[in-house]
Amino acid sequence: MIPETKRCPRCGETKEAKHFSPRRRRGTVGLHSYCKPCTAKYVRGFQPNGPETRERGLRYAVDSQAQTVQQAPRRQALWTQQEIAVAMRQDLTAHEVAERLGRTYYGVTKFRVRRGYRSPL
Repeated sequence: MIPETKRCPRCGETKEAKHFSPRRRRGTVGLHSYCKPCTAKYVRGFQPNGPETRERGLRYAVDSQAQTVQQAPRRQALWTQQEIAVAMRQDLTAHEVAERLGRTYYGVTKFRVRRGYRSPL
């Protein structure tokens, strides 16, 4: 049974049940310990500050994308017969193939899996 009012230990106020989120755990029904405004304030304290963080994230995404493209100039290009021959060589690791061909490691491993490559273990 859910009480009509409840006291929030964080702000110390007694509020109606609608100010508390429902808690359903292991078949029991109840209310969270803290009221919704206190919970929101608590959660906001852990989230990074809005616009500055978004800008930093965008700068990182653009920089890492530029670095990946710079490191892998043949990124997303069709594979030539010579590249296929190099990629399927068993004496080269996926990292070595990616470096030689100007491809990403992920692209080389994905290609090898699609072609049924088996590593010599």
